[in-house]
Amino acid sequence: MKTAAQLKINETARIAEIQEGYCCQKLIEMGLLPGQQIKLSRIAPFGEPICLLVHGRELALRKKEAHHVLLQ
Repeated sequence: MKTAAQLKINETARIAEIQEGYCCQKLIEMGLLPGQQIKLSRIAPFGEPICLLVHGRELALRKKEAHHVLLQ
């Protein structure tokens, strides 16, 4: 299954689930919910963090956190 860390710039996807882990609650509180559409807007020069558009706002995530966001 693809994760948010594997998206390419300007690619959109729907969240299938948030994997259990140390950052699960943090991601849910940030608005990353199953069924929500996300778009990768940009990647920092060294590859981290990545910026996702969710609900019209931009969220910066480390790749370690983005691997917990499974996509459909």
